[in-house]
Amino acid sequence: MPQTWLVTGCSSGFGELFVRQLRALGDNVIATGRNAETKLAHLKSTGAMIIDLDVSSSASEIEAKMSEAWDLYPGGIDVVVNNAGYILSGAVEELLPQELEDIMKTNFHGPMNITRSLLPRLRARGSGTLLYMSSQAGWHADPGASGYCASKFALEGMPIHTVFCPSLSLAPDSYSCNISISIKDPRY
Repeated sequence: MPQTWLVTGCSSGFGELFVRQLRALGDNVIATGRNAETKLAHLKSTGAMIIDLDVSSSASEIEAKMSEAWDLYPGGIDVVVNNAGYILSGAVEELLPQELEDIMKTNFHGPMNITRSLLPRLRARGSGTLLYMSSQAGWHADPGASGYCASKFALEGMPIHTVFCPSLSLAPDSYSCNISISIKDPRY
């Protein structure tokens, strides 16, 4: 039985590769990206569903897009791949405050808002997988990539606590919600 995957940041790189490989395996794929009509046009031939999604949008906009995505296939989404991200080079004093905010919105707040939106549905169903594409930059600082490294440091600390410790009053039996979490740290 095919699984349904939601993959963010599909215009190129890992996102595009995920879509192509998953569709070749026969799974359902919801491919997302900014300006999807043009930037994801090359993926339409794969049979993936295409949704326009800017992960740096507000939490309410992301919630609306996730509701739309959840309803595309019976049973909802099985696997979420938080892949969207970007790097902006420059020393911290060279980057504008807005540039630093934009990096955090895309690389950290976007995945967090997607998780916040979909996690209640995954818990209610009793299963799911959350995959976060991070970077080795989340483990060490690189010269000229301070904003990017900071956003990946934040991402590294978020997922497991979001799923298993949403409040201090969680009963121990809440831990067995059958949701798997994985953070991948490829080199760049």
